[in-house]
Amino acid sequence: MNSLLHKRRGLFISLAAFFLASCDLLPQDRTPTLTVTLQQQQLALHFEGSNVLLFGASKPHDMSQARAVAKARIRLKRPFDWIQLPKAADCQLRSVNVEGLPNTSYHMHPDGAPAHQHQQPQPRFSQEAVVTKGTWRFSCQQPAALYRNSWTVHLFDYLPRLTQLAVDWQDGETLLTPSQRKWTPSQ
Repeated sequence: MNSLLHKRRGLFISLAAFFLASCDLLPQDRTPTLTVTLQQQQLALHFEGSNVLLFGASKPHDMSQARAVAKARIRLKRPFDWIQLPKAADCQLRSVNVEGLPNTSYHMHPDGAPAHQHQQPQPRFSQEAVVTKGTWRFSCQQPAALYRNSWTVHLFDYLPRLTQLAVDWQDGETLLTPSQRKWTPSQ
């Protein structure tokens, strides 16, 4: 009996430790990341960031947050607005996929009551409800130029609360900030 109680207690402790460890890795706590991959002439950028870190909430609570999300939605779909790739690389955009931005449908009531949000029900425990993800694919005619020249990331201008961005490249991770947004990849 004592042995069974000890095993159950051990299982409970193991499950509790697992749960606490996984809570440390919640998407809203992670630094937003831009992962860069280059295979021959194909460049891919993958972005992931918590809506709480990017906009201050997992869904807009007022018109200014809704405007910030709407602005980000437009800019993220136009990557040359938020990233300056070396011109010598001659990169052409091939595809864009952005998902997970909060719904921003607001309206004013006829009686003049403040605007508020009407949202479709979100699935429970879905990361898409709290995390913005994007993938941009390019074809670059001179990919070697991507290594010799700096890139400038302007995401800080369009994501109002973004204070750090981890750029993950084959040589490791570089941390960018609003005041340090240039990065030169190495081979």
